Amino acid sequence: MCAQAVFMLTAANGTECMFLTLCLAGSLLVQTPSGASSSPWRTFASPKGGYTVSLPGEAVEDEKEVVSPNGKQVPVRTMICDAEGVRYSIVRVPLPVVIGFDERTKFFKGNIDGMVKRDKGKLVAEKAITDVGQPCHEVTYVAPRDDGRVTMLVRTRMYIFGGNYYTQTITGPKDAFPASAATQYFQSFRFGGGQDTTKANTKPGPPTVKSRPSGPDR
Repeated sequence: MCAQAVFMLTAANGTECMFLTLCLAGSLLVQTPSGASSSPWRTFASPKGGYTVSLPGEAVEDEKEVVSPNGKQVPVRTMICDAEGVRYSIVRVPLPVVIGFDERTKFFKGNIDGMVKRDKGKLVAEKAITDVGQPCHEVTYVAPRDDGRVTMLVRTRMYIFGGNYYTQTITGPKDAFPASAATQYFQSFRFGGGQDTTKANTKPGPPTVKSRPSGPDR
């Protein structure tokens, strides 16, 4: 099932762009096999996604072209890892416009509202995080699983990097949520993974001034 939230985003040039925020794998409240065997954590690298992350199991990646409300094709890349009843997922969506730092809070809050409403959930907490190398926003909420029999807890971190919007999510039963695994999962996330994602956010530095020998002018 394709979960989505649609809202208006104002670009830096003042024009409005209808943007489709997809959290395909980000917070799907599905039942994962509780009897899955435990695996050692290992680093997963996604060259096309532009990141590395530590996971407790095998990851499955997928990329699909999705038509946004403004009629444009948007390549949405997802990663899902299911292990011991918990889902780890990352979604990368290219942004159609440049979002300045002063616009990010509004952007993130629009996505938070869409996630919670989509999953018929209840917001628990949200906060800005600045000590992880790249500014991000984290949201925690609870929502019923698709079958309505279990309350799930969802924690998602949202980033804007290299012209892309990323969501990194862990979803598990509220009464048995793996807090230590969530910490390891979030702290291991790094941009890179074989793809240069820094160019879009790199600003030119000051001009290089060549030194000249001291002495009388010629």
